[in-house]
Amino acid sequence: MGQARKPKTIPKTNWRYFVMLTLVFFAFSGVALRAAYLQILQSNKLSEESQKRSVRVFGIESRRGIITDRNGIELARSIPVQSLWLDPKEVLASPATLESVEWKKLASTLEMPLAELNLWVRDRKSKRFAWLKRQLHPQTAAVIHRLKLSGVHLQAEEKRYYPTAEISAHILGFTGIDSNGLEGVEKAFNQVLVGEGGKEKVLLDLQGNVVEYQGVIDSGKQGENIELSIDSRIQALAYKELKSAVLRYGARAGSAVVLDIETGEVLAMVNQPSYNPNRLDQRQAQLTRNRSVTDMFEPGSTVKPFTVLTALEQNIVKPNTL
Repeated sequence: MGQARKPKTIPKTNWRYFVMLTLVFFAFSGVALRAAYLQILQSNKLSEESQKRSVRVFGIESRRGIITDRNGIELARSIPVQSLWLDPKEVLASPATLESVEWKKLASTLEMPLAELNLWVRDRKSKRFAWLKRQLHPQTAAVIHRLKLSGVHLQAEEKRYYPTAEISAHILGFTGIDSNGLEGVEKAFNQVLVGEGGKEKVLLDLQGNVVEYQGVIDSGKQGENIELSIDSRIQALAYKELKSAVLRYGARAGSAVVLDIETGEVLAMVNQPSYNPNRLDQRQAQLTRNRSVTDMFEPGSTVKPFTVLTALEQNIVKPNTL
């Protein structure tokens, strides 16, 4: 018979076990203490640092006031439009972008030669924001939105629209690309019409997209509406007759003003030549001048009947007075 096997015994706990146990204990203790330190003692500071990186204050644009005639008919109002801006640095980060079908479609939609668009972007390669085209046509904006190009963005803005076009152009004037009045009533009452913008707090993700609106800080003040003494019906009739007379007699220019003799209110004020304030290419100095207000005119004998009428009403003279 062979020699009997010795029974297995569990080795006694050695020093290595205690060392490993001690190291694990201190490691977990360190993590726990660090977590407690950050969560309790540094919570406010960390929260502030987090907000600096993700919370932003955006402006709330105020709506420019509406201009109406004495009967409430709109003569000027703001309509929503989209404007196009690019992040050239982001666009150029992917060299393939300038060769893509979508990029070529963008150039075609904007009616820009592809080489010109590429040069425009490269000239601004270090910038993160640059307007490419303001106040796009809605269909153009819709096409650009569907392209989903990196670094190409649309931003909501407002554009001033004048329903009566050239008929009331010299009274109303027009606004610039940033909706500030440049001529006429738009300029004279700009501070009343424009209002004051507000502020709101938003939370952004890593890509800069808004993921949460955290409330309005300042609601601002919307622009006030203005009602003019003008009567659109009389204005349109006066414009039609003045234009007809200027064409008939081959005059270089003409003006007509219709007043309410009881109150002195201006019911109509028209000029020729005129322009369409909805079109930027027609805003030329020789067309935008309101001749009824700016030009000097010697009335001559046409005023004599008013002088005689006043004298008769005041009993200064009689109908048979020489």
